[in-house]
Amino acid sequence: MKSAVSWTRRLACAALGLLWFAIITARPMPAQIGYNAVCTSTTGCSTTSSSSAFIDAGQYTASTICAKIFTALQTAPSGAVIDARGISATLSCNSASTDTPWQQGTTTINKPSTVLLPAATIIISYGWVLPDRTRVAGEGNNPSNGTKIQAASGFSGTMIQMGSSACTSGQCYGVSVEDLILEGNGQTVNGIVNQNSGESSYVDHVNFHQVEGTCIQVSGTQAQYSGPYSNLACGAGSSFNSNTRCFELSASSTRGVHGMTCTTCGGCTTKPCCSQIPGPAISLDGSHNTLEDIHFEGYQDGILVGSNTSSQGNSILSVNGGAGANSIENVIHISSVNQVTDLSIVGATASVSGGPMVNVTNVIQDDPNNTTIPRNSSPNETTVAEYVIGDTIGGGFSRFATVPVRTSAAAPTPLPVWGAGGNTPTGSCPPGSLFSNTSATGTSLNPLYKCVTGTGWAMVTVH
Repeated sequence: MKSAVSWTRRLACAALGLLWFAIITARPMPAQIGYNAVCTSTTGCSTTSSSSAFIDAGQYTASTICAKIFTALQTAPSGAVIDARGISATLSCNSASTDTPWQQGTTTINKPSTVLLPAATIIISYGWVLPDRTRVAGEGNNPSNGTKIQAASGFSGTMIQMGSSACTSGQCYGVSVEDLILEGNGQTVNGIVNQNSGESSYVDHVNFHQVEGTCIQVSGTQAQYSGPYSNLACGAGSSFNSNTRCFELSASSTRGVHGMTCTTCGGCTTKPCCSQIPGPAISLDGSHNTLEDIHFEGYQDGILVGSNTSSQGNSILSVNGGAGANSIENVIHISSVNQVTDLSIVGATASVSGGPMVNVTNVIQDDPNNTTIPRNSSPNETTVAEYVIGDTIGGGFSRFATVPVRTSAAAPTPLPVWGAGGNTPTGSCPPGSLFSNTSATGTSLNPLYKCVTGTGWAMVTVH
């Protein structure tokens, strides 16, 4: 009986195996290499077919990752997702001829797509020019297991260019780069340049390492309304020069810079680390932009405003300069080369914790108004709650500050302020200031007071 039962079980297992094989082989397989299978039936996915909307670039036999992506794009429809995340070899793009995901030799592809890159190091010899409505996404900006695009030795120019003049009317849309690292390899190269892409074009969660040119440059009227440029880190190595920058922003009305760290010449223990200090970390020359949550180390200026063109209507929020490889002269520097108006600075801080020979001189230096707000020596920090420059009035500027400033005579000169409280103001006051008495009632007390030179607080007569 045991033998009969055993044979019965074996026959049953064999029958089940044949049935399973028949089910598997009966289902259609993807028809073309690289295409993923999709369900084409509404009844339990009983049939499948190949889909050109999502293509596995790793299945192509091209010689490099750039060529594999290019081959996938050739047969893909507009707007397809090209998945290169499974590619683990051939990660050095060819240097013998132009080899990028959108150009092979003299053949180019200008087709919208989303390109997914692997968690690996991709070495490029030619800059990537992203076509209109192209999105490039890596597997993260973690140096140990993220996506890194590295400039090969001898690379020159820009690593990634957002859009090109080939777009309609010269302006592209929906071009983005996110979740990766750009490795400059200690060379004077630019990381990302946007001169052609506007609405819905952005950069997010990108780190720049040893990019000794400019990490991000956004300029021209075609880059208007682009951004935001957010969650960024730019760390120059020791091969930087006086023109090394974190960000050059001369386009107007962008979505702004939100969250960035800018450092130079890190990793040393004896300070100052480098024999020279580069110019400003950020050059702000456009109008109607917002910069916020930014930290600076080792640059002469954190933000230099108006050094190349006139600038108006910008807002700088929550920025700070601190100890690092080298000293900082100014966290924010307002240039007198071109007119700067309607500038609002809220929450600017200078602090030091790096020991001797590393310092921050000023929180704000305002050249047009011959004004500085220096860092305090005790406590070893200065925070400026608000500093505002308005329009020109009678040969000067309307201004407002919440801390004393210094003129060329190095004497504290408080700017006018507007205060409020439930009492009548007393004591010394900066001439020209106003105070609102929120508890004033009846006709004996006016709600508004002014500070008069030599007199102090006086009620504003109401007629």
